[in-house]
Amino acid sequence: MTKKSLRAPLFTAFVPGAALAVALPGTAYASTTINGETNPDSVRYGESSGPTSVGAPQKTTVGCGEGDGTLISGGAGISGGDITTSDFNAPGQSGDHLNGSYPGDGSGNPLTSSPANWTSTTHTGGMGSTSATRSHVWALCLTGN
Repeated sequence: MTKKSLRAPLFTAFVPGAALAVALPGTAYASTTINGETNPDSVRYGESSGPTSVGAPQKTTVGCGEGDGTLISGGAGISGGDITTSDFNAPGQSGDHLNGSYPGDGSGNPLTSSPANWTSTTHTGGMGSTSATRSHVWALCLTGN
């Protein structure tokens, strides 16, 4: 079944062995070719408000849902708004940083064996940020696996 989006892709991510185009809002479509066989993939997206105050890093985690298959990769970002309803804007202040992006468990703890979730770690340094600041995370799941 071919799915089409009426919006142009917001960005394209290059993952070894995978092609991914994300059109937000809505569903992200991807396919992976392994040993000459093309498999449909799904992309799960998570977002949290902040960080807005100086302090400990903030974790945002999303995982592959039932029927999504196996986590094969992920991605993360920090911006100045909800990227599902507007363009990707710069974070609220220059001290907002994406500190990390990694596979892990549902609580955001890093895992190297059989992870089912992807976590972003963001931080506001120096001075507080605006309430528009958002942390983003994506999980790329290989279906049929």
